[in-house]
Amino acid sequence: NNEEKKDNVEQASNIIENEVTLPIREIIATEFLKNQKEAFERDSRLMPLANHEEHNEDVDYWTLLLEVPLRYPDRFVNTRALDFGCGCGRNLLNLASLAPFAGVDGVDISPSNVAYAQKWIRQRIPDHNQSRVWETDGNNLGPGVEDSTYSFIMSHVVFQHIGNYHVRRSILKDMYRALEPGGMISIHFLDLIEKAVSYYQNSFVGNVNCRVGNPMFIYRDLEDIGFKFISIKTRLDKDTGFPCYFVKAHKQKSETL
Repeated sequence: NNEEKKDNVEQASNIIENEVTLPIREIIATEFLKNQKEAFERDSRLMPLANHEEHNEDVDYWTLLLEVPLRYPDRFVNTRALDFGCGCGRNLLNLASLAPFAGVDGVDISPSNVAYAQKWIRQRIPDHNQSRVWETDGNNLGPGVEDSTYSFIMSHVVFQHIGNYHVRRSILKDMYRALEPGGMISIHFLDLIEKAVSYYQNSFVGNVNCRVGNPMFIYRDLEDIGFKFISIKTRLDKDTGFPCYFVKAHKQKSETL
């Protein structure tokens, strides 16, 4: 039953960040990432069927997650945007339609998703030659991403599926590194109950969900990494009814976007 499944996941994932040494955390993260890649590659066959386009119907997606490029497109002239966990490319098309980015890039843990997203942007984004999609091992933004590259980094319905605190924090740190001065992230978390671990737990099981519980956990991580002007808005997810969190944060103090 569901309670037994939940107990099994908790038992397999009950290693807390503050209770283990760095080498052990890295071993757990490596195992998690291997299982994560295998799990999302197995599920990739379902992605092209709808490409998560149902999420385009969520008002909060546009007014909170994509609020800044939607309201202030001119601030992104000749800059670049990145979608972390791009799946089959839905967000890439949306980003390209909202603001005059010089290019919109995507990164995903599934090689099959990457292949489909590459085809997707070739067909739908006129200046697709200025955009690219690549594979990551899931612990960072992937190979070849230079410092201070992006003005806008987004992620939607992704972090909720990363049930390893060490891995999530590593991704956030790499996002900070890849932002240009004054750039921002706009990311989304969702408190899924099924097959979920709490915020600070480090699962080694792939495709285990993260239950945030308290948005201040996210705030403290971002602040510790160096982000400024952090804002978190809590809503109820339109599909599950569970709390979800729309997070914005900037790289430096200068001007908020």
